[in-house]
Amino acid sequence: MSDRFAKALPRISTIDMIYGPVAGYLEQAPYSDHVESRLSPLDNYVIHLILEFCPRPIIAADLASRSSWGTTTIACLANHRVARVAVEEETSALPPRGERLHEIIQNYADSSALAARGALAVVPQTDDRWERLCSTAHHNAIPVLLLPASIAASSSGEIVTSFLDRFDDGVVIVLRMGKTRDDPDARGVLGLASSETGPIVHLLREEAPSLYDCSIALVFHQTNRVAPDVLKRIEQLFTTNYDFLTLVRDACLYAVERGVRNQGKSLDARARSSGRMGDRTSLSESLLNPDIEEEVLRERNVRLQEQVEDLEAKLRKELERGLGKTLVVLPARRVLAFGRRYRKVIAPKNSLRERCARGLLQMYKGRKDLDAA
Repeated sequence: MSDRFAKALPRISTIDMIYGPVAGYLEQAPYSDHVESRLSPLDNYVIHLILEFCPRPIIAADLASRSSWGTTTIACLANHRVARVAVEEETSALPPRGERLHEIIQNYADSSALAARGALAVVPQTDDRWERLCSTAHHNAIPVLLLPASIAASSSGEIVTSFLDRFDDGVVIVLRMGKTRDDPDARGVLGLASSETGPIVHLLREEAPSLYDCSIALVFHQTNRVAPDVLKRIEQLFTTNYDFLTLVRDACLYAVERGVRNQGKSLDARARSSGRMGDRTSLSESLLNPDIEEEVLRERNVRLQEQVEDLEAKLRKELERGLGKTLVVLPARRVLAFGRRYRKVIAPKNSLRERCARGLLQMYKGRKDLDAA
């Protein structure tokens, strides 16, 4: 397809497309030796979805700007739903031009025409972090706080709790959440939800297998109505897209294999009709392009390798599952497996027990439909 027709077609928001502003910012940044602390494409895409799925405009306070070298601020400024992004004023200049971090961010936002390039607000470092945020807040806006796990877990989560106490409908986006068994900061953030009245801490990598490498967690009040809906939409997006792409991949591989088989059968049929086919070796085996066979084998190996990686991801998720969930999930799975194995003994077909069980299921389904209505 030519570039002229490609530009005329509608485009969907892919991970690479959403990461474009951050990638462009890192290319122009004068501190390229610190790129290891940048925002990953997957985390950047998840932040974009969180902001995009919020039903009202966003007022963001970015305390992760310094640790991410401005990439989180660029991610917010690139979203049209953001009405204000507050960052703390930097006092030290960065080489080689002697600019401060917020000045570099603002210059790039103006030059690249980001969607919310005029929303950047530089806030002086004061004791009350949220005073300026309250004064610049738009009517009915949703406050969002971005910060790394190291800051979120410090002082027993004082910053997170003070933000949620000030803003009841606020949402905290915690970045760089490592594996629980290896990262003490991640354990500290999860510890905020230890009490019954504490906030809810939700790891995004638990939503879908394709989000396994995501290092973002959401923290919000138990009475928050916006965050659960956002999480549900992200889960549906990644789950359905992941299954759809798997289906498309399998269908394409099957089409390639079927095409190779049909080509071999047509060659054999033509050889039989002309009487030139040997007794032991088929014409398809002798004339079939070996490159096609190699491609089919390679595609099969890729499919098997992806299946192994998917199983490994599920295994790692099971190993990292908390003790409380394990005590509930494992016995339930064993009971379900036992019931399926001995179904003919427990509830034979058309028996009284089977009819009673089906009646209970129908009654439960009808009650569920009434509650939904």
